[in-house]
Amino acid sequence: MKLPGKRFEIAGNAIHILHDPEERLQSLLLLIASARHSLTLSMYMFHNDTSGTEVRDAVAAAARRGVGLLFCILFYLLLYFILYGVTMI
Repeated sequence: MKLPGKRFEIAGNAIHILHDPEERLQSLLLLIASARHSLTLSMYMFHNDTSGTEVRDAVAAAARRGVGLLFCILFYLLLYFILYGVTMI
């Protein structure tokens, strides 16, 4: 799969640096749509806006195709820990 941006390979993993927000979103949607077995997403935050809805719908479609999902939204997890005084051991 050809993605835009500068490409690096580290330990067998392809990393693409994308500066343009629209390129990032379209690349993310393409990667989600192409997932066949599993999908691991780690995001800083996730909003209920146009982009968030597109990503949510793409992830839901992947789940319906039987793709295994691991989805970590870091900002809200951290906020939850702060608000509710959860301590990590």
